[in-house]
Amino acid sequence: MGLFAFGAFGQAAYSDAQMRALIAEDYTRMGNLHHRYEVPTIYNTPAPRGYKPFYISHYGRHGCRYQNSLSVYDNAVIPVLDSLGNAGLLTPLGRELLADIKSIRNAHEGMEGMLTQRGAKTHRGISGRMLGRFKPVFRQRDAQRVRCASTPVPRCIMSMSNFLIPIQRAYENMEISMDTGERYRDYLVHPNENGPHAEQGFEMAFDSFAGAVDARAMAARFLVGGDCGLSAEFFYYVMYSLDISQCLDGEFADMRKYFSDEDIYAFYWANDIRAYNVLGRSLENGGYRPDLIGKALLKDIVAKADEAASGGEVCADLRFGHDSGLAPLMFFIRAEGFDMDISSKDAPLRWPAFRYMPMASNVQFVFYRNRDGNVLVKMLFNEVETGIPALEAVSGVYYEWSALREYFMGLLD
Repeated sequence: MGLFAFGAFGQAAYSDAQMRALIAEDYTRMGNLHHRYEVPTIYNTPAPRGYKPFYISHYGRHGCRYQNSLSVYDNAVIPVLDSLGNAGLLTPLGRELLADIKSIRNAHEGMEGMLTQRGAKTHRGISGRMLGRFKPVFRQRDAQRVRCASTPVPRCIMSMSNFLIPIQRAYENMEISMDTGERYRDYLVHPNENGPHAEQGFEMAFDSFAGAVDARAMAARFLVGGDCGLSAEFFYYVMYSLDISQCLDGEFADMRKYFSDEDIYAFYWANDIRAYNVLGRSLENGGYRPDLIGKALLKDIVAKADEAASGGEVCADLRFGHDSGLAPLMFFIRAEGFDMDISSKDAPLRWPAFRYMPMASNVQFVFYRNRDGNVLVKMLFNEVETGIPALEAVSGVYYEWSALREYFMGLLD
């Protein structure tokens, strides 16, 4: 049973049994936004006769990274466990837990927020598959330029650089430009992205986790005699500090060594509530981010697509940013799986973030043209063909660019 066994993007809902099976199949999916990219089964619906791809518009989230801050280790978790260990209150399993957390923390030294080699490899893979699927795009005589932009965050710049390696190797004469700076942050993610609901997601996650786990039973695994007042919130941070290890280079900590299947599922559930509340068009946040970020990014996509469709020399626009740029765009255009307004509390069975917004998640708009100059577009999300439920395709997964553009401009207006 693979990640995509339950249908295409946009499935109305999963049952609790289905979601439990997905988490049991690969428990690292509990990490949601921390989840490493899972390569899908690649399938290309043939384009209508006479149409060939000529332009790609791409936005990719950075790949696997280190934690942005050591605060969760140095302030929330390690001091507490160190104090209990010094008092002789940790069980053998508790001492192993502390050692694992310290090992993960030490791997972060001097690397907070940076791209890992695992993340770099993922972007090279996505780029290589793109080249294999859409060779005509990069073999045009009059369009031999790839234009790239990144937010001024090192992990995004490194993601961009790694994405370009396969292109540079395959097409030595391709003209490639790379830009970054605050100017690009303005539309790739927006400097005021956090907004008034930044802390609400964590609060909802803590409440969900506390209501689903037995903190005293969890403490009993790691402590000698009593729970020492450790709360469910503390164990949420413990799991959060371990979970990022799936993004690091080499082997990662096995959460099942320390926590039960029920604990892991509870963490998935709480984590997904937070992810949807922060990124999505939730009833609690009023669609803050989609409206703020999605609009600016879509304007850029339309403007550069118009340029390419009118005979421009750019064959691909590649953008690199964050989940807080990609998810709002997808919610703004109401793509499959992003076309609902729901409570964050309903998200775990409607919008599993490990599937929709893992590390290196991405969207590609692939433009096709025939000899008459008519332009079609198909959309790939995480390399899987997807669509927009509100708009009718003219053939399979292919939309008339004129109709898709009209739809986009309606959203912008």
